[in-house]
Amino acid sequence: MLRRTTVLTTNTSGGNGNFTYTWGKGIGVSSRSINVMPTATTTYPVTVTDNCGYSTGNRFCESVVNPAPAVQLLLTYKTDVSL
Repeated sequence: MLRRTTVLTTNTSGGNGNFTYTWGKGIGVSSRSINVMPTATTTYPVTVTDNCGYSTGNRFCESVVNPAPAVQLLLTYKTDVSL
């Protein structure tokens, strides 16, 4: 299965600046963008806290993984027999 890295980014406005981003799924405190490589569609919770301690509560970013297309190979052999 081909896996690709996906970047999830939050857009934050208001509050008192100097935001802290706490991502779920074992990621923890990070920047406003994270790189993920899920093998199935996954929802990542994120909580944004400003400099005064005010929090957004959980918000969610979802990384959707589409199934790989099915590939069928058809092999044809040619034989040339000259006498």
